[in-house]
Amino acid sequence: MANVQRQFETFHNRIKPGFFKGEQPLREKRDRLWERLQRELPEIAQDAAEILALRIQGSYQTRTTVTKVKGEIDIDVGLYLDVDIGRFGPVEVKRWVYEALEGHTQEVDFRRHCIRVKYQRGFHVDLAVYAAGKSNGGDCYLAVGKRHSENGHKEWEQSNPRKLHDLIIDNFDEDERRQLRRTVRYLKRWSELHFRQRGDAAPTGIALTTAAYHYFDPKGLGVFRNGEPNDLEALRDLTQDLLDAFNGDEIEVRFPAAPHDDLFGEMTSIQQKNFKHELQKLHRVLGDASCSSSQTEACALLSEVFTEDFPDGNEKLQLEDEESRGSEIASVLAGSAVAFVVGLIVKGLVQKFVDRKQDLQLWLQRNRREIVQVVRNMGAVVLMIGVGWLIWSAFSD
Repeated sequence: MANVQRQFETFHNRIKPGFFKGEQPLREKRDRLWERLQRELPEIAQDAAEILALRIQGSYQTRTTVTKVKGEIDIDVGLYLDVDIGRFGPVEVKRWVYEALEGHTQEVDFRRHCIRVKYQRGFHVDLAVYAAGKSNGGDCYLAVGKRHSENGHKEWEQSNPRKLHDLIIDNFDEDERRQLRRTVRYLKRWSELHFRQRGDAAPTGIALTTAAYHYFDPKGLGVFRNGEPNDLEALRDLTQDLLDAFNGDEIEVRFPAAPHDDLFGEMTSIQQKNFKHELQKLHRVLGDASCSSSQTEACALLSEVFTEDFPDGNEKLQLEDEESRGSEIASVLAGSAVAFVVGLIVKGLVQKFVDRKQDLQLWLQRNRREIVQVVRNMGAVVLMIGVGWLIWSAFSD
């Protein structure tokens, strides 16, 4: 089986939003929204709503955001208000928020599940409005409804939007979470390429992320699969589990917290059938790539579903050269800081052993090159000390 892990990780870096390296740009936008709401909302709501928090959530919180082939990146933010849902309706409260933000940017939209604030940097903020706090017994409710919705299409929907993130943290260790996030990003890019661009209804990002939470199984290379990550096998197994979850041509995946809604429920039967058909094609390609003995052939197969953004087999040589150059620099630095590095490694070994034996094995596997290099440097230092001692002994006699 060809090893295409480096190609997958390169592909992942290409589809991960570049301007979100570091959270400062988004934090600045959030802080400006907060200042605007603090200034405008109390007067508009006549002090009927207390602002509790403004929280980043959704795909940015779970770190599964991808760049768009076409269109804007959407960032989910939750506005939490202490407002009595027995006195005020969801559309009324959303109207307060809309009026407070109107004019904040060139375009602010009143949508069914949020207030959308568009920015010129190629993304927008979907501001979901929640009623929480003491007025509602500590429960959280999402304001649902358009500006002119009839009563049957507007409601306070019980919600726990941050629960999925907490469950992922609780059920997967750090390395497993990294692979899960990469796998979700691969699925999101595949979904945009094979559904949205041709006009078909695509599964939502939250549906794919929740499906990964339910069905994802970490995969690594090696006999015991405890070596470096194997994203190809993780994605292949996930697509198989998703196909197994279909009942005929329909699939149901529920959010693991209130309101426990079916995240594929808004897709029609025809759209779900088409989703299954495309998923079967993806699974076949992943299987063929997994069975391929040629890295070049495996990469060519994967580029059929992920486009030319997925690197070819020749790119691995470039990555290895970069790593080799980095190792040369590291070895020079290590020679003058052997004791410090060894101390860190010993400390890391002890901590890893205490925490989890499996994590220790994975850490050793991933850092074997650095460990070997340090041992070599230690040997060189010991040799130099020994030679120095012999010389000193000869002259001292």
